[in-house]
Amino acid sequence: MTEMVRNATIGRSLARLSAQAGLIVRSVVTTAPVFRDFELADQLLGLRRNVVRAIDAGYLDGDAERWIEEIGAMPFLAGVMVFLVVAEAPA
Repeated sequence: MTEMVRNATIGRSLARLSAQAGLIVRSVVTTAPVFRDFELADQLLGLRRNVVRAIDAGYLDGDAERWIEEIGAMPFLAGVMVFLVVAEAPA
């Protein structure tokens, strides 16, 4: 299903792409925020929006909309990996 995600590997590639572009990579930091609030996770990650896109693309059936609403009504936990690359142009 990663073919559905625009730039699915961009986080892992940022430092390499920055260096290839001629930048000096000063640091690479990762963090893995955890969301326990569904509405906040939906706002930041587009959970409902992405379910609708997956249905429209034929990857999920119409029951997925009901499923995502059920997920939002239950105790919730989600985590994501975030990459921060600090780079600068050479002097």
